[in-house]
Amino acid sequence: MPSHPTTFELCQSFLDRFERFAEQNHDAFRDAVPFPNAVADKLFDERLIERILREYPERNAEIWQRYDDSDIQIKVRTKWASDSDIPDDIREVVRTLNGGRFLRRCSAAACSTSTVTATGTTPWRCTVG
Repeated sequence: MPSHPTTFELCQSFLDRFERFAEQNHDAFRDAVPFPNAVADKLFDERLIERILREYPERNAEIWQRYDDSDIQIKVRTKWASDSDIPDDIREVVRTLNGGRFLRRCSAAACSTSTVTATGTTPWRCTVG
């Protein structure tokens, strides 16, 4: 990796590490109690974490909308109206975590087999391959 990698390169490096982690920990994830889970430490490069922390709004920033309504589940959210409002590095991380490569690997880790097939109504369904 270059000495000054882009956020995209750091996200791709995360995906590489996550794919190895998911492959190596599939059985532990499946067998975990009380429900399937796995803890993945240090998969994000510290440089990426630092970039996100620099861009992330402070708790008292004007960008936050706050709700104190018992019928509203989400009590705090940003006023970002579109992707273009989200700071660049945060947007790249969100794209990575919402992207097919990451979601397919998450689905494969949760399945009894490593084959994941896209379906029409369910985002991902595990099939025996």
